[in-house]
Amino acid sequence: MQVLHLIGGKGRWNATALAEELECSTRTIHRLMQTLSMAGVPWYFDEKLKV
Repeated sequence: MQVLHLIGGKGRWNATALAEELECSTRTIHRLMQTLSMAGVPWYFDEKLKV
């Protein structure tokens, strides 16, 4: 939930910045994002699709 809160807020986040903020590895961030995707949680924004 903390990851979604961060990426849903203002600013742009990458795996390195998220890992530093959450005090974990970038690999952990990649696993979290993959898990969110597999669960069908929309964690990304596409400017063209407005999704």
